[in-house]
Amino acid sequence: MQIIPQMVCVIFGQTAIFLIGHGTLEEQPSAVYLRSGDVLVMSKESRLCYHAVPRIMKALEDPWNNLFTNPNEKLDTFNSSMNFELYDQLNDELFWMPFNRYVTDCRININVRQVYSSDR
Repeated sequence: MQIIPQMVCVIFGQTAIFLIGHGTLEEQPSAVYLRSGDVLVMSKESRLCYHAVPRIMKALEDPWNNLFTNPNEKLDTFNSSMNFELYDQLNDELFWMPFNRYVTDCRININVRQVYSSDR
């Protein structure tokens, strides 16, 4: 029985250089740009390789601010059972200010890892 790890990573915020190596530190890693909204999937052998983010760089755009530029424009896409009080709170710029301050210089990684047996 072989254990097969998988990882899915979703990136928000600033651009980063992601290095993916091999099974040892002696081998030269490959560099990949990861931008906000990118998804990185590592499975099988790649999940066990050395990997790192040595540098974060300022993004050319801030797509995380583009979703609700005009809140009234989006209302028709939601179900009538939606909680409009919550919707109004989420459209308030003050609600998002701490997040916006953070992603101005940083990035957020959301990682989902799964390990399963190759017998399945």
